[in-house]
Amino acid sequence: MAEAVNQAFHFPMDFSAKTPVDYLLKFALALEHAYAQPLVTPAVGFLIAEIKAHPDAFERPQQAVRVRREAVGKALETMAEPLRWGDGLDLDLVLVILSGLASNAAVTGKPLSRRAVKAV
Repeated sequence: MAEAVNQAFHFPMDFSAKTPVDYLLKFALALEHAYAQPLVTPAVGFLIAEIKAHPDAFERPQQAVRVRREAVGKALETMAEPLRWGDGLDLDLVLVILSGLASNAAVTGKPLSRRAVKAV
């Protein structure tokens, strides 16, 4: 199950974006699309509980998450416009928030917007 969910989140990371907000929006929309696949969101909930109980068994999917997050960080570093984080925010926290928003959007059918991503 973990590998099937992991495969749902394999998408190109080279979004054509001119600003960090545009990049993060496209990344969040890709996450939303992955979460919208019929069995992904329920499986993710199950897997989170299993990861806590058996962390060693899920090293490969967790590594894939780290690789995706590193790719986002590298892409943002190469942009001409610097990214300014608000108080208490950093890339990891923003990606957790965007993932939550994307999951929620997929479940509720309320699509993510540039405005919501920009607010984060």
